[in-house]
Amino acid sequence: MFKKYILAMAACCFIFVLSACGAEQKAETEVRQQAVQTEQIQVGEMAPDIELTGLDGKTLRLSELYGHGPVFINFWASWCPPCVQEMPDIQKAYEGHNGDIQFVAVDMDQKKEDGQAFWQKGKFTVPLYRSNIRDVTRAYQITGIPLSVLIDKGGKIVNMRLGSMSGEDVEKFLQPVSNR
Repeated sequence: MFKKYILAMAACCFIFVLSACGAEQKAETEVRQQAVQTEQIQVGEMAPDIELTGLDGKTLRLSELYGHGPVFINFWASWCPPCVQEMPDIQKAYEGHNGDIQFVAVDMDQKKEDGQAFWQKGKFTVPLYRSNIRDVTRAYQITGIPLSVLIDKGGKIVNMRLGSMSGEDVEKFLQPVSNR
């Protein structure tokens, strides 16, 4: 009976220690989330300069693109229904702007094959890139996708939107830098 009492007490202590560690971890996570919320990038700030890798394996910095004109960047994934839904409208806008705005689709899929397969199946021609998901998520404080960011030729963010867009929404989103 004494052994059962000792085992029961040991189990209670073990559970208490684990729950205390969980509470500490939860508190630490909440502090980190609050810090992230205060560091959100905003319209008017310089766009974080991320490294992008094209389907051909060549890398470039985002700043190389906006140095040539405004950039529309869309963070998306093939498993994301709103991302899939808006992609034909983004493709249409890409074709309609004839290069006055550079379009960049950043694939956030864990496996690059998933994004590439979706891209090929949909016959999309918007330039597709990948990047280090962790670095991009930190740089742009991505809390969900699709996330669209519009950057002027000076590198400043002029528009941001979390969530999918219709064709009309995409055109309104591009208006601050559009030549139309």
